[in-house]
Amino acid sequence: AKIYEEGDAVHWWHNTGYGIRTRISDDRLFLSYVACEYASATGDVGIFSEKAPYLKSKPLERFEVDRMEKLFATDYEETIREHILKTFKKTAMLGENGLVKVFGGDWNDALNNVGDEERGESVWLTMFFYKCVMDYVEYEPDAKIKTELLLFAEKLKKAVDTTFENGYFKRMVTKKGVWLGAKESPVLKIDVISQAWAVISEIADKKKSASALEKALELVSDDGIIRLLWPPANEESDLGYISKYPEGVRENGGQYTHGAVWLAQAFLEAGETGTGYKIFSRVDPILQNLPKSNFKGGPYGFFGRVYVSRKENGPAGGGWETGRASLG
Repeated sequence: AKIYEEGDAVHWWHNTGYGIRTRISDDRLFLSYVACEYASATGDVGIFSEKAPYLKSKPLERFEVDRMEKLFATDYEETIREHILKTFKKTAMLGENGLVKVFGGDWNDALNNVGDEERGESVWLTMFFYKCVMDYVEYEPDAKIKTELLLFAEKLKKAVDTTFENGYFKRMVTKKGVWLGAKESPVLKIDVISQAWAVISEIADKKKSASALEKALELVSDDGIIRLLWPPANEESDLGYISKYPEGVRENGGQYTHGAVWLAQAFLEAGETGTGYKIFSRVDPILQNLPKSNFKGGPYGFFGRVYVSRKENGPAGGGWETGRASLG
């Protein structure tokens, strides 16, 4: 059980039985994403009828950003289908722009001060939610619920389409009404994952997707590091703990390999196999350790992060973490 009774998910958990309950908004959607990928790959649709308990604890108070807590399961179980529908209901809170509210951050959880209960919306999260809904409806047995989900997905699609500007998709709008991932943004004028997921989610038409991917190539540095976003945040921008990181480090303009792989995947799915292969080659630790490379990490495992700075590019971190296995 990793989904709470209210529909949110535990952000991190450990084999000690403890985990962190947060306001991060994307965690819960990975249940449907992975379940649908599993069903598609194996043909085993029985996964949606499997039962599991929920997690139970007191919901976060308004003054709580997050809470490390002992994880307790409910004494009742519901199907994975019911878990998924509960996470969808929790996520289907849209802001004034018709996009999904970001709350305490999305996949880039370092952007943890961009939203609150009232404002702050994420373009990428809306794309991801759209993908999850469209994948799941194939397995939903209730015709009424399926229709409602398809109508809701169309609303998400229209909202995302309005964020296409200057040849690419914006990233989010903050609780202060500042757009990020836009030409006029003071920082973070472009972000790689919104461009990648325009393709992966199939939410955008081919012309806009192709333009977004072409624009995303601007995030590849001269020595091949695939920056997550650019330009980096600063303390004045006050976007969360991302604003405390040095420029080019971790989420703040460095390479986040997970995001880089999504970009490669997007090019491959768009039929741009040559470019997709080149990007995969950029994150391959063996190829990165060839002579004349600036990469400063070992050749035996994927690294979650590669740093970019004015002085030096290439120091790597986050090697041998469990999550890196998925990048291989």
